[in-house]
Amino acid sequence: MSSYETITLSNAAQLTEIGRVSCGFITQTAWSRDGKWLGVAHGSGVWLWEGGLGGTPDRTIASETPIKGFDFSPDGTAVVTGGADTTVRLFMTHLDRPLFILRGHGDTVNSVAFSLDGRMIASAGGDRDVRLFDMRESVKSTPMSGHTEEINAVAFGLRGQVVASGARDATIRVWDTGLCKLMYTLDQPDWVRDIAASPDHKRFAAASKAGVVSLYEFETGAHLGMINAHPDGVDTVAFSPDGALLATGGRDGLVKVWDAQTGAELITLSGHERPVLTVAFSPTGGMLISGSGDNTLRAWAV
Repeated sequence: MSSYETITLSNAAQLTEIGRVSCGFITQTAWSRDGKWLGVAHGSGVWLWEGGLGGTPDRTIASETPIKGFDFSPDGTAVVTGGADTTVRLFMTHLDRPLFILRGHGDTVNSVAFSLDGRMIASAGGDRDVRLFDMRESVKSTPMSGHTEEINAVAFGLRGQVVASGARDATIRVWDTGLCKLMYTLDQPDWVRDIAASPDHKRFAAASKAGVVSLYEFETGAHLGMINAHPDGVDTVAFSPDGALLATGGRDGLVKVWDAQTGAELITLSGHERPVLTVAFSPTGGMLISGSGDNTLRAWAV
């Protein structure tokens, strides 16, 4: 990763494809915070590459049911997954068997996230509840209810003090993780497909089926701006490590990179043949990974 130039406002227009890997139906891709691991969740588990995309995965976590979402622990030593079997599972990155199986959901788990300190895991899915698992009490979880339809995304903000959830009921709800209570609700133009927190944990971006990305402040819910990103719907959104850029993927099979402050489009990246379901910047900011319904992962760099 260090051999590639950091992607910035001034050079994003020079992005080009540098690699490609095929795998099963892709649901999410993510990097460990230290940049050591790149992971992709798909229909039969999670593949992990050490140092970046390319060749045979260095580690595999097999699953008999599709993995819908995953996240790395802050130190990169563990992976949490959410699956179609209604469970949340915690793995060490060097082991292919779960350390813990966390239960409580009554339907598919679509999204999972670690808090910044690694103490909490948030999960949500088809049963319309957000659950908080305190890793000091691994057998217990606290449900937070209010959504009226399936939840697609969760993301921690304010360094773990809050968690945002986005659902098919066309709302975003932000919850106080200490009190496990709703702070506020944000109405959306259509159902929410993804939520990404900014690197400083003060803002978040929400991707909507309506084709827009909306930006908000975590603490107050103040609306900071909106980007008309993909006319047929936005499936995924991610901030660059410095928070200056946003990457989006949509139903149109395109990846786009934006100025997160002004909403100006910097480049459109084509090549995927199906909707782009997941995007992720490397922690160094030198690489952007996209995953699509065409069963390919693509790496982009300057």
